[in-house]
Formats: sequence, structure tokens, C-alpha cells
Amino acid sequence: FLAVFYRLLPRVRAINDLLHQAKGYQPWLENHDRRMSLAMAHQDYYPGTRRPTLDHGLRLEAVHFSYEGRTVIQTLTQDIRRGDFVLLAGPSGSGKSTLIDLITGVLSPQQGDILIDGISLREQDIWQWRNMISIVQQDNPIFHASVLENIAWGEDAPDRDRAIAACRQASAWDFVSALPNGLDEVLGERGARLSGGQRQRIAMARALYKRPQLIILDEPTSSLDSETEQGVLETLSQLRGTCTVIMASHSSKALPLANTIIQLDEVDAAATATGRGDDHE
Repeated sequence: FLAVFYRLLPRVRAINDLLHQAKGYQPWLENHDRRMSLAMAHQDYYPGTRRPTLDHGLRLEAVHFSYEGRTVIQTLTQDIRRGDFVLLAGPSGSGKSTLIDLITGVLSPQQGDILIDGISLREQDIWQWRNMISIVQQDNPIFHASVLENIAWGEDAPDRDRAIAACRQASAWDFVSALPNGLDEVLGERGARLSGGQRQRIAMARALYKRPQLIILDEPTSSLDSETEQGVLETLSQLRGTCTVIMASHSSKALPLANTIIQLDEVDAAATATGRGDDHE
């Protein structure tokens, strides 16, 4: 019996480790399921067929959104001009991610409207609108593939020159060019060979490769150390004026980048949103 138990012990330990890992992912999975169910309930809200443009900007017009009896966004009105760097500021749970979901059409406002170049998002082709947007999240997937394949993910014939230009714009080319195989270097599972800041720069290069008209960043520096965060913010500062940028962050270090701030505050478990356009330039 002892001999059999000794032989089985590594497998038992492996199963125990997997159970602990699965338990760690459970809150994320539950949150994903809630957000997915909410998004699916709103999927038929945008039946429009007009081709969207972002030549002038977008407008949040008296936008209101509640979820499970809790007001998340309350009567928010704000103009976002083309080329603006917009900071969504506020504590966790104040509605920053919800506002991003509203702008991208994952959710729909229960009151008010979102206008793109003066035309309601309901009248426009939502898939074409999303193709104009790139998103950089707090934790971005880095695949067991080459740098080029990670940047041009989903393309059968990636454009190397375009990928290099995106790396330069994202301040990633210095470390990418120093890799033994450059753009062809395989990054390993989840980008194990990269630091946190390097992974974020690869994610930004992936976003810029699409040549988007709107870049959305959802807490892109919250898991980084102070020095790495400062480097990523310096990279973001170079994007000002090149395209419209909306960044959700609770870090005060991002304030100097913004020429428009939307402050979201959570008060007594209900979020009250107010928009203001502060010019820091």
C-alpha cells in the first residue's frame, strides 16, 4: 500500500494544485459570465447599417445606465473631440469599465445616447465601429508565438514593416530588435520571456498595428511597478494628437496626459458620473 501511495503521490499533488488553480479562476469566470449575459441581453440594440466615421468626435448625451438596481452611470454628458486624450478617473467600481462597454457598444444606455460624428450609434454598423477601435487591457494575452504573430494576431500574411512601425510607436522596438530573432522570436507561454512593461508595449504595438481611430486603455498600468508604469505612461504620451485615446485609470500619474477628464465617483454604493473638460496643455 505504501509503495502504491508513494507512486500516486505526485499525481495527487498535481490534482490538488489544479484544484487550487481552478478555484483562483472561479471569481474571474463568474464575473465573465455576468458580463457576457449582460452583453448578450443588449446585442440586438444596434441594428444600424450606416458606415461610421470619427472625423470630428463622439458625444455622450445624458447617458444613464443601471445594473441590478444600482446606478452605475448617471446622466453623463461629455464631448470627446477627435485627437483628445481622455482620462476616465475614479475608484474601482465607479463605472469606468461600464462606460467603456457603452462606448464600444457591448452595452447600450438605458437613457440618453452615444453620438459618433453627430449620428446615433444605433443608426451605425456596430461591427464597423468596433473595427475602428483597439483596446489595451490590464492583462493582455501574449500567445506562444512570434513577436510578429502576436502583434498582427489573426492575419495570415502579417506586414513586417507595419509591425516594426507599430513597435517603434509603442516604444517596443528597442527590446524587440535586441531579441536573437527579432520579430521572429517566439515569446513563450503567456509571454514568459518578457517583463510586465514589455508585455504591455507588445499589447500597445498590437493595438497600433490596426491603425485605429480610437484606442481604449482599461487600467493598463495597474499591475506594473512604479518605474515600469512611468515608462508605459511616457509611451502613451507620444500618442497624444495622433488618434483619440480613452484611458481608464485610478493612477494620479496619468493626469498630466489628459486634456479631458471624466470623473466617476461612487457615493453610497451608487455611482454619480460627471463629465468635465480640463485642458492641461
